[in-house]
Amino acid sequence: MTNVRAGNYKLDEMDWITVKIKAGKIIPALATTTAAIAALQTIEIIRFLKDSKLEDYKQSFLNLSVPIICISEPGPARKIKLGSTGL
Repeated sequence: MTNVRAGNYKLDEMDWITVKIKAGKIIPALATTTAAIAALQTIEIIRFLKDSKLEDYKQSFLNLSVPIICISEPGPARKIKLGSTGL
């Protein structure tokens, strides 16, 4: 089955054990990313529940391939003036 997918995506065919090894590396990476995102969301929801000021919220950038995590203050939102509709 895996070689059928490999043919669809123009990848080299591989034996069963190679597929198992590659999949074994992907699963922990997904779990790590999910845990990191859940932690960042939890931090922000705690700020929300504490009725924090807007300035207390943070913007997060996560790159696990480097690995790096940056938490910074978000810039101001861009404001667009809409025309009057006469309603």
